Amino acid sequence: MVKLYHPDIAQENQKQIYNDYILLINKVYSDGKTRAKETVIDTDKKSVNREYIFTKKGSDGKIYSYKCRNYYDYLFKIARYEYDTGHEILHFHHLNYLDKKAMDQNSLEVMQHWWNAIKCYKYLLKNCQDAAILDTCLFELEMTQKAVNNLSRTLASVDGKEIMKI
Repeated sequence: MVKLYHPDIAQENQKQIYNDYILLINKVYSDGKTRAKETVIDTDKKSVNREYIFTKKGSDGKIYSYKCRNYYDYLFKIARYEYDTGHEILHFHHLNYLDKKAMDQNSLEVMQHWWNAIKCYKYLLKNCQDAAILDTCLFELEMTQKAVNNLSRTLASVDGKEIMKI
């Protein structure tokens, strides 16, 4: 995202918007790393063949466990979970885009979850050979990147009183 929205590549009339956008991206990234746990990707090749159990808390409060075929299946479930968690935070807090305080408090956490998902999807696309995972991985990566982009643009354009989409 920094490469896409760096002020050096912006047209003259958009330099200030791009500069604000980069400041926001850096703030979200640095603050988000301290607030939310970052997903760790295991690059040990032995891990690919081990069996994993993915556990998550359902919306009903119950704990659900899923047996994964291998590490890639496990990582794919983590990516889906990270995306869904970010989405739930947005909907749970009913973020009003005119309420800058609510946006600041929750958007960092949402972005961190979505960036974790992106990191997992990119790793899978680069390393996984499982056709069942790869079939949906690219689509979900693009969907998650669009969600990050939309939220970033919205946050970058909030001036406290009204909102303007870039």
